[in-house]
Formats: sequence, structure tokens, C-alpha cells
Amino acid sequence: MMTNNINKVSDKVRKATMERAKELTSGSELDFPTFLKSMNPSNITEGFWLALPNDFCTKNLSKKDEIITLKDKRGNEYEAKYLAESRTLSNGWKSFARDHYLNDGDVLCFRLIQPLVFEINEGLS
Repeated sequence: MMTNNINKVSDKVRKATMERAKELTSGSELDFPTFLKSMNPSNITEGFWLALPNDFCTKNLSKKDEIITLKDKRGNEYEAKYLAESRTLSNGWKSFARDHYLNDGDVLCFRLIQPLVFEINEGLS
């Protein structure tokens, strides 16, 4: 089984990466609802769950559990379970995280391009 080689990053590096990602994506929220998410070990190695921003979920996602499609920049699609009560992605998120070799501190840009479809740019670290 292939596993990700996880390198833990400092808060300083995490903050700098997020700032670069904000600069790269400024203006993208004008076309589609967008948020940035910095990866941590629970997202990519341990629990493989991803908490989404509360405000984003309230404004843009269903109040019931749904299957959400995660689409990468190459057009590959992954189905993940959105758990409305906890505002998290589970089942299926693990495949996306592993297939994209995500590391601690990587920043992803999530753009909701259709009601249940996220386009994800994972090249912001």
C-alpha cells in the first residue's frame, strides 16, 4: 500500500503558504463560492476527514448529507460524503488526499462550480 510521506510544517510556514494562496486566488470568489483550506495531519493521514468552513456551508451547501464530487485540475473526479451536521467531508476524501500526495501545510482552493461539485486546485503550497 502506498502512503504519503508527511512532513510536518511550522505555523510560520503554514501562515506564509496561506498568504501566498490568498494572493494567487484573489478574485476567484467573484465567479464561484470559494474557500482555502490548509491541510493538517487529520486531513491527510490519520482520520481522513476534512472540516469545511461553517459560514461557507451555511451559505452554499445542503442541510442534509449529500454525495459531493471533487474535481481536480486534470478533470479526475472523486465522490466524497458531505456530513451536514458536522460540516465535514469523509468517505472518498481519503482517496483524493492520497492520490494527490497531500502534505501538512498544503493549501487547497475549493471552488463550488455546481451545487454538489467542487473544483479543487491543489497546487498552492
